[in-house]
Amino acid sequence: MINKTLNQLANDNATGAIDKEKYRTSRGELIKGIVSGQIAVDTIDYLPPLDMEEDPAVTEPAARERDTTEIVTPPPAAGKASPAPSPRKASSATSARPVPAQTKSFPWAFVLISTAIVILLIIAVVMFYPKPPGAKTETIVATTKQTTSTANTDPTSKAGEDLIGSFLSNKSWTKESMGAFTDSWNALSVDERAATAKTKRMQRFSSTIYKQFLEEKALASIDMDKSRQRQQSLIDFAQSIGIEDARMVIE
Repeated sequence: MINKTLNQLANDNATGAIDKEKYRTSRGELIKGIVSGQIAVDTIDYLPPLDMEEDPAVTEPAARERDTTEIVTPPPAAGKASPAPSPRKASSATSARPVPAQTKSFPWAFVLISTAIVILLIIAVVMFYPKPPGAKTETIVATTKQTTSTANTDPTSKAGEDLIGSFLSNKSWTKESMGAFTDSWNALSVDERAATAKTKRMQRFSSTIYKQFLEEKALASIDMDKSRQRQQSLIDFAQSIGIEDARMVIE
């Protein structure tokens, strides 16, 4: 039979007097004994709750707090008016009144309207304010540069550049197309061909011919003879218009 309470078993387990397994076994036997009535449980007498009315230490402060002695104001003398109410009380009563919702929302509406007016003024200034003199000067300078660049363009090369642009837009590299271009190129004057050779359009034309040469060279694995013929025709075409590209070599 176990002679210890649950609290004592718990303390023994906490201090290490018994291990956890023995604590569980003893606690189970103790609970079974209490439930079956084999172990009597002592009744604990608790003190009754404190009655505030019977304890003078509690009732005296409460009585002091409830002491509300009224100050009686003597009645006014005959012929004298009664004193005006205290302004402090009047202000307190006034401040206690709830503020209408419209009065609270008024500042926010004022801020929104003011912001909208400012934005509209800024837009009007940006749209209708006259441009500074510097803007006109920049426009004049840009126009002058454009006119100068147009004047620097050599009109002699125009015919040759138009001929190259027309050929590139057709995207035809047949013998007939290249032959027609060569005839038109040779029909230009010496000065026109020389002026065209110095332009960026001629540089682009030379790069395009070399690109076409590489495409024909890549087809050599499919048809070697046809690829070589196409490569040779591109080399002859480039040389006929004065393009000497050392990269265009048949291997």
